[in-house]
Amino acid sequence: MDHLDLDLRELNQVLAIAAEGSFAHAARRLHISQPALSRSIQEVERKTGLRLFERGRQGATPTDVGRMVLRHAETVTAAAWDLQRELALIRGLDTGSLRIGTGVFPPELFLGQALGDLARHGKGICLRMVAGSAPDLLTLLRKRELDLLVADPAWLEKSTDVSVAEMSSHEAYLVVRAGHPLLERPAHTLEQAAAYPLVTSSTVPPRVARLSTQGQSRHARMQAALGRWLPTIYTDSIAMMKDTVRRSDAVTILSLYMVRHELDRGELKVLPIALPWITTRFAFMYLSHRTLSPLAEALIQAATAAASAVQEEERLLSQRWIAGGAEESTSASPTGKRRRAVR
Repeated sequence: MDHLDLDLRELNQVLAIAAEGSFAHAARRLHISQPALSRSIQEVERKTGLRLFERGRQGATPTDVGRMVLRHAETVTAAAWDLQRELALIRGLDTGSLRIGTGVFPPELFLGQALGDLARHGKGICLRMVAGSAPDLLTLLRKRELDLLVADPAWLEKSTDVSVAEMSSHEAYLVVRAGHPLLERPAHTLEQAAAYPLVTSSTVPPRVARLSTQGQSRHARMQAALGRWLPTIYTDSIAMMKDTVRRSDAVTILSLYMVRHELDRGELKVLPIALPWITTRFAFMYLSHRTLSPLAEALIQAATAAASAVQEEERLLSQRWIAGGAEESTSASPTGKRRRAVR
């Protein structure tokens, strides 16, 4: 073999499996699905032409060849981290501070991973998170009380003082507990779901109200139904949203990535009612006339990479959990035709 084309991502995956002892645990550590990890390792084994792990009930055990690859992988990844650290020191990433405004969902989706990547650079950086709604955080940004803001750019009115760096978009789904009465119905509508308590963030109702004024007539009936669906519980804790839904007949609205582990364990289920009009986009926003620090640029780069990975993971999760695609509703559409929900 003249050329072996392995990248750092693949080497890190090999190391994670060896450290965790199983593909399932390694997938959780790497924030990817187990099937995606298995496909990736199969590709590594195809490239090397050799089997790296023995799979069995006891987990994954490195073969003799696998142990040799692991020794080199540790050396290569350590060298890569040393290079990254030296470059960070040259660019000034080992010192400095950032004040970052964010809502409820970015930390759960990609921001936590990005902050963790930056924290590896050294002890001299200070990253402060400021929670709040997008309009309030935009005010703080303009007052220079924030360096960066992570939010849906739809909240930003036309202006020249704020620059936008787009990252990713995420679809929302209605989520209920396993065994929920709604799952026993042959078809599902948003009106049926709205008969049950809603658990959501305080940022969701203003967003729905804002969408209802944008003239999307194709979804007007569903938007109106969601607008009348008053939350029973407001919480900015995603863990509390999921725990409440697990223990009751309440319904919540989350992305598939946020409930991936509960779906795997069979604790939560997705209702086949599509809500494409509440797809959320995320972007970094910062004052146009202020030069970004190296630390801010590094955070944007790390978060963009993490968000892209999550977006791809959600695509795979959709293929797995939304079989055949979810229909919008069995209610009459604006054209008078009825739609059939797919089970």
